[in-house]
Amino acid sequence: MEFKIENNRGFWSQKTIVCNEMITLVRNIDNKYEVYLCFKNGDKKAKIKPSCAFVIPSEVFIDGVLETNVEVFFQGTIIKRIPCDRLIIQDTDNELKAIPEVEILKSTISEHGNTINYLNSKVKELSNKLDFFINLWKEEL
Repeated sequence: MEFKIENNRGFWSQKTIVCNEMITLVRNIDNKYEVYLCFKNGDKKAKIKPSCAFVIPSEVFIDGVLETNVEVFFQGTIIKRIPCDRLIIQDTDNELKAIPEVEILKSTISEHGNTINYLNSKVKELSNKLDFFINLWKEEL
């Protein structure tokens, strides 16, 4: 599992993250800067200074929406706050699992896309049948 910081965004590399999973930090931020990860889930907060690997603190890895920000410091002064993908954490099969919100949105769009395509095909079928009956009706006149 990787957490990547690229182009002023933070991204989770997997679709599912489990509690206490070791996560590798991949960053293209110069080592002269100090990097902290700030987590917030409801009213619970945590802040860590990750090395090359870290674990999401258990106090924020609870049911809910986990918001993460990367704070970049230079000589003790914050110079940048980088937003990250939010994680939706749910208890499934007596185990806490986190799914990046973007993955949930992708699946929702996919489901709706399939539903829309299905409905469009049904509307077209009904429209063709209606056209057929309209033509029959006109011929009778």
